[in-house]
Order: sequence, then structure tokens, then C-alpha cells
Amino acid sequence: MGSKPWLEPAVTPPVAAEDPPRTKPQRVRPYIYVYDVKPDFSTDILQYRIERAHCNYRQFQHGNLTSWIGYNAYALESMLHETFLASEHRTFDPEEADYFYVPIMWACLFDVYGWNPLPRWPKEVHGPRPYGAAMMQLETVRWLNATFPWFARRGGRDHIWLTATDEGACCVFKDVWPGIFLSHWGRTEFPHTSGSQYHADNYGTGIYHRDHDGEWLDQTSRTHACFDPKKDLVVPAFKRTEHFRSSPYVGASPVERSIFLFFRGDLRLAPGQDPECKYSRCIRQTLYNRSRAENWREKYNVLLGDQATVQGDYSLLLSQSLFCLVAPGGVG
Repeated sequence: MGSKPWLEPAVTPPVAAEDPPRTKPQRVRPYIYVYDVKPDFSTDILQYRIERAHCNYRQFQHGNLTSWIGYNAYALESMLHETFLASEHRTFDPEEADYFYVPIMWACLFDVYGWNPLPRWPKEVHGPRPYGAAMMQLETVRWLNATFPWFARRGGRDHIWLTATDEGACCVFKDVWPGIFLSHWGRTEFPHTSGSQYHADNYGTGIYHRDHDGEWLDQTSRTHACFDPKKDLVVPAFKRTEHFRSSPYVGASPVERSIFLFFRGDLRLAPGQDPECKYSRCIRQTLYNRSRAENWREKYNVLLGDQATVQGDYSLLLSQSLFCLVAPGGVG
């Protein structure tokens, strides 16, 4: 990497689209096969978007230019798909694959449900967004089993799913749950109920339909936790590149990490924002109040607060921190 040797571990040139590749670097284990899924579950959903910026992290402009979308919480879906397609771990031979990535547009469907009457899963039901996404995922599994042998071989345990919405995999069907879930929501307790204050995202509404056995909650959230650390991974929500411009991993010069713990975001302290801590679970509020009461800033150089109490360049503060708090609830 020339004058920036710290980038070497973080940068991987794309492997040539040959199987096996005839150019370096060679592929490395584990091998991941990326399904070309049925358009109903992927590209069709992108076409039903009302807003061009929804579900994307970048757009292509005239003159072969790329413009970066400022913020889209669900953009990780398209970005991760592209990353797997160019990864040194990718294989074009499913028979040698260690894992299978299923690139359905789970999160993008949430956006579409809020704007467009189509598509629906099931077709005649406009239920909560988690129900629609879970039904689409279940239909994807049925399509996989009808089309390919690989899901059934291990009961889906080697299949990777991204559920990049607020409460992640809490509501997936039990037939899908053995798989590996990438989620923002590392909630492990069981039983559990939805913590969303937005009615369209509450997965606790009971629904009966002929496309699943009995009440859907008995086939989904009542059968498993939201997250299993033995098989699943917590992944960060997508943020605009402005957040990371001072990071040494995108080319900035490294700086001393003198801040022990850092968080700056919405504390949900205004009246009526989250009075029962239903979604935030009072984690950020409790830590903020304790840090002020016990002088954590002066004692340990811990910075916890909102924009009024923790000022400065956000990206630079991140790059100067040993640890960064990712707390549920709020919008930051």
C-alpha cells in the first residue's frame, strides 16, 4: 500500500470472475456461494421503490460518476450483496461451498411496504412489515427447496441471511431459523416481545393465513430468540461515508486513541420520545446519567452524550476512541 501500510490488512483486490481464478489472489476458505435468487425476492422489490435513493448506498450518474447516498439505514443490503459478489471467498460451484448467501431484499421490502401497495406476502394481506418480510423469506426457502438441493442437505444451517431491520431475526419462521443471521439486533433473551414503538414494525400482531400453519407467532417469534451468538453475527447499521472519513482504514493517518469510550447520539430524553424505554431499553440513558453523576469524562475520558453535550468532529472523535458504544434505540 505504499505510504499507507496500515491499510494492507483491510484491502483485498477483487478475485477475477473465473472458477478457479487464474490470477492472484487465490480464493480462500470459507467458500461462499451467492444465489441468483428469483427476482420476486430481490430485483423486483428494487423496481417497486418510490424513492430512487431507497435501498441503495450509491447511485450512478452521467459521465460514469458515482454519487453516494447521504443516509439509508437499509443500504447494507445492497452493499453486502456486492461485497460477496467480489469477495475472495466467493465460489461459483455450490458443491464446494462452505456457506450459501441468500440475497433477498428483506429490508428493502420494509421501505416498499410504506409506499407501494405491491408486492405483498401473502398477496392479499397488508400486515405488519416484519410479517411481510418473514413470509417472503419463507417463500424463498420453499423456492430454494423446489429448485436446488443445497438448503435441504443441512436444514439451512449453512445458509446466511441478512435481516437489516430494527429487530432483525426476531420474527423469522422456525424453518429458516437454523441458518446464520446477520443482524443489528443482538437480543438473546427468550421469550421476547417486540420493542418497536412504530406499529408497522411490531411483530407481535397475531395473523392466521392458509400459507402457514396456524397463528404465525407460533411458527416464528415464540419458537426462538432474536439472536444466537453461537451462530449469528451482529453487524453495524449502514452509515454514510462522512462518518468514516477520518478512519485510518479508508486512508486517513492514524491518530492516538485517547478517548476510552465514545457515544454521541439521540438520548431520547425529550418528553414523549421514549418514556418507557420500550425500544432503547434505557441503556443509553442509564449510561449517560451515570457518566455525569460519577464524572466519567474527568476520571476515564469517557465521552457519552448528544450533540449538545459532546461537541467536535464526529469522524475524528471516532478515530480517537478505543471503544465506541452501539446502544439500541434512538436514531444515532
